Amino acid sequence: IPRPPNAFIIFRMSKCADFTDAGVESDHRIISKIFGELWKKMGPEERAPYVEEAKRRAREHKMKHPNYRFSPK
Repeated sequence: IPRPPNAFIIFRMSKCADFTDAGVESDHRIISKIFGELWKKMGPEERAPYVEEAKRRAREHKMKHPNYRFSPK
């Protein structure tokens, strides 16, 4: 069972489709670095929608998998 995504991952997923659809870059290492820098520069109010979505997904995940415990391989 995969973990629910955190706020940054949700941000990256939402922006990545737009970025790659434009044919700008397909190297995900570079894309992640760019989005990481953008994320660092964002204020709390800009991050809020992604944080709220992450919380919503975490609650949903907990409801679907109440006994879930993360255990790295």
